[in-house]
Amino acid sequence: MRGMTSPLRRLVRDERGANAVLLALLFVPILGFGAIALDVSAQHAELGQLQHGADAAVLAVASACAEDSVACVGPADAAADALLEGNGAIPVEGEATTVVDVANRTVTVTAEAEFPHFLASLIDGDGDPDHTTVSTEATAEWGFIGGGDFLPLAIAECELEHGVAAAGTTGTPFKLFIKDTATGPSPCDDADYTGGFSWLTDDDCNVTLTPDLVMAGNNGNNTGGTGCGTTFLRDLLGQTVLVALYDHETGLSGGGSSGEYTISKFAAFRITGYSVVFGGGSGAGATTEYIGAPYNASPYKFTGGQRGLQGFFVEYVSVADALLLTSEGSAGDPLVVRITIPPDE
Repeated sequence: MRGMTSPLRRLVRDERGANAVLLALLFVPILGFGAIALDVSAQHAELGQLQHGADAAVLAVASACAEDSVACVGPADAAADALLEGNGAIPVEGEATTVVDVANRTVTVTAEAEFPHFLASLIDGDGDPDHTTVSTEATAEWGFIGGGDFLPLAIAECELEHGVAAAGTTGTPFKLFIKDTATGPSPCDDADYTGGFSWLTDDDCNVTLTPDLVMAGNNGNNTGGTGCGTTFLRDLLGQTVLVALYDHETGLSGGGSSGEYTISKFAAFRITGYSVVFGGGSGAGATTEYIGAPYNASPYKFTGGQRGLQGFFVEYVSVADALLLTSEGSAGDPLVVRITIPPDE
């Protein structure tokens, strides 16, 4: 009896073939990881190439529409297809669909490609296990240089840099001064920054930036030349706005009341308070308001004859990103074509 049970015992203890069973069980997961490592990464690479093609196509079509918004519509799809094919590093079957909105001066190119995969086809359960549809889109606009959604106030670059340095840490409020004493403004050291600020001249509080980025201004003590009412800053308390920064000034009168200012970039600035003289009347007092504590207390509040904006610096914004485009322009005026990025991206 003992002799008969010994072979059975050896058979039970025999581990030969166990790896084969294990490999059989792990075969599908291994294919899945292979699909992720190879097919999915290649798919993302193709999506990037597809985006490059869509960007090139939408810029080309928008440029054609900027020159002739009627003639550009017909060949738009063919032009987009050609550029999409020329910019794709991986030759796959795909096509571009173009939507031209002449009224709003925009072009949208949607690019799709059927991307083949190999390992993933063994575990893919959709209707086409051999391919995956990858798609992307790009939108561009064209137009003449128009205004920008920014305050009719220009601050010298060095004034902002001084305020950021004085704040020391992100989230600490500081003042962008129009005046930092009762007698006058605090000019920067550089002669190009006389006065340190300027109200930009306008008649309806809606500044239009010129193609050469040179703006007429007035660095007097009030907002009289801006066309703005007495509540426009109150409505902006707690909001992030664009403040124009200038790097050069010319033509100030003897009294320092006017000149021309070259806008270099913008600062996104969250307003927490202000002390400003509104209107153009002489002898008018300043209006000072805050969003609340601690901004209305020392060391943040305005004191004495200080005038300006109080708040946080958020980031620099380029002129190109700040500009609004318009259909209003004359022959010979520069046209701008640019890709637009949705806010959620």
